[in-house]
Amino acid sequence: RHAQALTLLQHPAAGYDEQHALLLCKQHRFERGIVFLYERLQQHMALLRHYMQRQNHQGVLHTCFRFREQPQMWLEALRYVASLGSDAGSSSSLAEEENLVTAVIDAIERDRLLPPLAVLRTLTQHEGVRFAVVRDYLARQLQQAHSIAEERGREAARFEEDARRMSAEITELETQPRVFQLSKCSACHNPLELPTVHFLCM
Repeated sequence: RHAQALTLLQHPAAGYDEQHALLLCKQHRFERGIVFLYERLQQHMALLRHYMQRQNHQGVLHTCFRFREQPQMWLEALRYVASLGSDAGSSSSLAEEENLVTAVIDAIERDRLLPPLAVLRTLTQHEGVRFAVVRDYLARQLQQAHSIAEERGREAARFEEDARRMSAEITELETQPRVFQLSKCSACHNPLELPTVHFLCM
């Protein structure tokens, strides 16, 4: 019967109210119909929360990966998997919960979906998350922040050196005469004809 109902929902010529059909699917606990209608209505966040309520961990991850361009979904998923360790009603083992947290963090880090501060703030709100689970992530983020700081320091030093060099050139131009003997512009290579003045030709 459920297979026939799903075929009817998927039929392009079937005329039905999608919200009403979704309500009926929920009343009859028709899982495949619920998932199909949430996707058809593009209610991706509602689908994610549906999987969370059912404690369907693979459904949560699958939905996030399908619609990975929505960072808010990953934040919801992170809150969900982080809360499993402190949820007495969770049916998951500790190892499974930690694997879920790691999988979500790895995906967020790989695609740069959330800033590290948002990830750490979310994780610290749940006492069930052990430090060992996030230790490697934290170490990588600190290393990355250190590398960025060093690169910015090098850039600042280069800018400072360029500023000193330009200041010296300006002072030299203001105080000392300079003879121009080129017959062509060094930028556009057009002939320099008096009395035309070529200045910073682009």
